[in-house]
Amino acid sequence: MANNYKLSESGVRELRLGTIVGYEGGNVDELAKSGCDGDLKNQKHCLSAGTSCGHLVGVSQLALLKNSVVIDHGPSGCSSCFVGGKDDLKGLAKAFGREYQGPQIISTNLDESDTVFGAVDKIKTAVKLAYERHNPDVIFITATCTSAIIGEDIDGIVAELNDQYPIPIGYCSCAGMRSQVWASGFDAAAHAIAKTLVKPPKEKRRTVNFIDFYCQTSEVVTRYLNAIDLEPLYLNSYCSVEDYEHVGESIATTGLCTVLPSYLATYLEQEYDVPYLKTHFGIGGSQEFERWYLEIAEIAGKVPEAEAFLKEQNAIFRPRINELRARLEGKTALVVFGPGFTFDVARLLDELGIKVVHGATFHYDPKTDGARKESMSHYDELDFPVTVSEGLQYETYKLLQKYQPDILVAKNHGPQAFASSFGVPSVCLSGLQLFGYDGVIHAANLLLEKLEGVNFVKKLSAHMSPRFSQEFIDSDDYTLIEEVKVKKNKYKGTKTDANEIAV
Repeated sequence: MANNYKLSESGVRELRLGTIVGYEGGNVDELAKSGCDGDLKNQKHCLSAGTSCGHLVGVSQLALLKNSVVIDHGPSGCSSCFVGGKDDLKGLAKAFGREYQGPQIISTNLDESDTVFGAVDKIKTAVKLAYERHNPDVIFITATCTSAIIGEDIDGIVAELNDQYPIPIGYCSCAGMRSQVWASGFDAAAHAIAKTLVKPPKEKRRTVNFIDFYCQTSEVVTRYLNAIDLEPLYLNSYCSVEDYEHVGESIATTGLCTVLPSYLATYLEQEYDVPYLKTHFGIGGSQEFERWYLEIAEIAGKVPEAEAFLKEQNAIFRPRINELRARLEGKTALVVFGPGFTFDVARLLDELGIKVVHGATFHYDPKTDGARKESMSHYDELDFPVTVSEGLQYETYKLLQKYQPDILVAKNHGPQAFASSFGVPSVCLSGLQLFGYDGVIHAANLLLEKLEGVNFVKKLSAHMSPRFSQEFIDSDDYTLIEEVKVKKNKYKGTKTDANEIAV
């Protein structure tokens, strides 16, 4: 079913894609089959601690936009978690050769009185302040749980304010309580950008929309696209309002995974016939990169040139990849990422001869925006057990305890500290550092560095004590999904009480 972009807010992933945040029960193919058959049900965890928030990621995406101001309509505490965003923007400014500008977020600071009588005037005052103080190119007004609960008509206020100011003002419905899946915040931000900034195309350009978090190694993508007479248009990475005004003129849209790019990319495909590459990505090892590259080349009418360039690059990089594989072959890894990376990183590790013993993902989308087939239908060669949880690190601890892998491969969501408890090295593999042949070699070098320097982690583990109860450590279960606990009669009664588990 096509997304309705005329609405003031995006649909949440649970309803739009059937997304789940809890699963324990089988291998990758079993998870995929359940999604294909339409009988995949979310399994509820009886204890949830450590998950992120859709509001956090929604505001983060909008605050990255160059010369934007975000009016965060809620208590000041909802905005306090963005203080660290200045470090991200400093790195982006340097990478793109632009003047650094810190995140510009203004909280309306709702208090108890505002929750009773409303706070429309605070929004208007904040917008006036933002416009006069920062002279922004765009202002976004974001919802929080508090403003959503009291029913503030932010969308109506935005329509009124757009008649009063010469810059675009948009509304982002990213209240954290709307969805259990924090990735719904990405979609909320993309919906706001699509309605506020994207314009109908005037002409076609030989550009490819590349949606990513930071694009910190963008020169790699640029090199490959330049070889077939294309230029990347980087989005969500310190890009400008003007960049978004031209996204409908590109020949295609792509990204690094199925999660972050899908909503905006589907909008461009649905509204302006810009093809969205939703099956293959450039970070899943050499073969997956080649499929991605040839798919773009076909759209651009440059297949012979792409094949020649791949042959040339393969001759350069393949000997080194084979050499690194020989040193890594036979190692085992536990993989912990979001769904957009877990399965592609597993492919990359397989190319390097590393066996994935288990994959843990923070949520799972049975379908992808704009896709005619299920999201996992092109991962049928993968074969390892998989669990789904909302970044619950006690599961990571139990998986490490169960499998004792040679290395933990994860993103920067916090599981690395638990690996150290077992003397297991960990590595953060993420983003465009994994792209293309270059990315395979980069990942292999990082893995070797950690595996060959394991002595430090082993010594460190001797000075670390478990962070959980002895009961939990001694149990043979690695998930706290309610259905699993009740079925196994692990705990008395029909309801599993988190206090009984004593994590």
